Amino acid sequence: MRCAEVICERNDTMENKALVKADFDKIAMIQEKKWDHNRHYHNYLLKHLGKNLEYALDIGCGKGEFAKALAHRAKKVIGVDLSEQMISMAKADTATDNIEYVLGDVMELELENSKYDCIASIATMHHLPLEEMMRKAKAALKDKGVFMVLDLYQEENILDYLTSAAAIPFNILMMLMIEGRVRPSAEEMNAWREHGKHDRYLTLKQIKAIADQVMPGSKIKRHFYWRYSIIWQK
Repeated sequence: MRCAEVICERNDTMENKALVKADFDKIAMIQEKKWDHNRHYHNYLLKHLGKNLEYALDIGCGKGEFAKALAHRAKKVIGVDLSEQMISMAKADTATDNIEYVLGDVMELELENSKYDCIASIATMHHLPLEEMMRKAKAALKDKGVFMVLDLYQEENILDYLTSAAAIPFNILMMLMIEGRVRPSAEEMNAWREHGKHDRYLTLKQIKAIADQVMPGSKIKRHFYWRYSIIWQK
């Protein structure tokens, strides 16, 4: 790759990072909901973990809800997020003695080899280079440590599209039952719509190909509410 191409790629990465940071600084200020598509699968992820962990890492920790859940199982949880506003709210709302919140880009942080019993990421992996992040996580996990991802994917085939379409009425029903409304606020919808303009997702086929190469034996599952998961034990 020529020097000019490297500079261009770095500039694109920096610009995208700035956009993502600005988006989530704004999204952080939106009123917290009782239910959403990520929170719906927290228990699914947690059931793959033991209860006496030493170190856990939450990549893209947001306001810290999942980090707090991990803190009930681990002696020490490190939550990392790019958004200063998210980290500020996590410290204010979900801080405990065994959670450390770090502002930064996980790709730029040095993760100690063979340190973590769990490395988790919820709705963040599509902002990162998947293969590079998986290799970094693999090195940082202890033997028997668990890597877990919940994220969004790009529909590609008829099953993907049918699953997405089928989720729409159930999403409305869940919103009505739990939130007392059938759609998010206009402020929230606008914030996510703006963020979606520069979001890019991999297909499940692409995700599986990378996982098979880096973490053979990964369990990849399509979930109902526009999500997929990766579960892998080192």
